[in-house]
Amino acid sequence: MFLSKTLYKCVVCRKALSEDIIGVNVYIAPSDEIYRPGAGVPFVLAISPCCGDRACVEAAWERAKAGVLGEIEEIEVEQEDEESEEARAEEREPSRVEQALLDAKDETLIDEFLEWVAKSELDPHDSRNLLPRFLREIKGFPKTEAFDSGDLYLGFGKPDVVTEKVRLLDDMIRKAVDSRDVTRAETMVPDCVAWASEFGFSTVRKADVEVFLSDKHIRLASVAVHALWAKTNLQLRAAGRRPTR
Repeated sequence: MFLSKTLYKCVVCRKALSEDIIGVNVYIAPSDEIYRPGAGVPFVLAISPCCGDRACVEAAWERAKAGVLGEIEEIEVEQEDEESEEARAEEREPSRVEQALLDAKDETLIDEFLEWVAKSELDPHDSRNLLPRFLREIKGFPKTEAFDSGDLYLGFGKPDVVTEKVRLLDDMIRKAVDSRDVTRAETMVPDCVAWASEFGFSTVRKADVEVFLSDKHIRLASVAVHALWAKTNLQLRAAGRRPTR
C-alpha cells in the first residue's frame, strides 16, 4: 500500500514534512580542496527524512560524524542505450532565458547575485542553495521539480552548455565570497588580537577565533577564518617578543 509523504517527520526536529520533500542531499567539499573546481563536490550525505532547515542538517551532520560506517552500497554506472545517445546528439537549443544567461558576463552575474543576496538579507555563504532561487527570481528560469544528481540545481540547464555555465558561476561566486571574506578578515585582526589579549592568550587556536567571530555574530568562509587565525597569531607572537620597559 502506498503511504502519503505527509506521514514523514524530520529525523531531528520531528516536524511533519510536506509532500514536496522528504529528505535532502548535503554536498560536502573536502578541506584539502583537491577536487577540480567546476567538477562538482565528491562527497554527498543523504539525510532522510529531513525538513532541510540548516539547523537540522547541521545536527544530522554531527550525528553522522559521531556514528560508525554502516553498509556500503556500490553505485553502478548505468549503460546508455542508443536512444539516449541519439537524444543527446539532438539536444535542444538553449531557451531565450538560458541564452541570456550564456551571453551575460561572469563578472556581471556575480555582482547581480551578491547585490540580490544583500537586498534580500540572505547569507552569501549559502550560494549553492541560493543560486537556483536567484536564477528563478532574477533571471526568469522556470521552476522545476526535476532533480538529477548528475546535473546541478534541480535540473537547470538541460543543455550541457547551460549546466556548465551554472556550475562555473557557482564556483566563481564562492571564490568571490571567499575573497571578500579574506579582505574583511584582515581588517578584523587588531580586534581579534585585542580580544585574545584580554584573555591573556599568547596564541590562539582556530576554535578561539571561531568563538571571537561567534561573539560578533559574524560568519566567514573557512579560508578567511584561517587567514584571521594566522595573522592574529603572528601579531600576538610579535607583541610577546617586544622588550618591556
